[in-house]
Amino acid sequence: MEHIPHDDLVAKINTFTQLARERDLTPEEASEREACRQEYLSRIRRSMRGQLEGLEYTGDK
Repeated sequence: MEHIPHDDLVAKINTFTQLARERDLTPEEASEREACRQEYLSRIRRSMRGQLEGLEYTGDK
């Protein structure tokens, strides 16, 4: 999953969400959707950590 560009990953998750609204997902689809979701969350967490680690508190206003 790591090789999938972010926009494509989001589009894939959205596609699975739309399918789930129309019908039950197959076990394979549900598994792939969960893997995509976990990868998305992992990327968001890494991004947030990077941003937070880049902050420096100086105490000045």
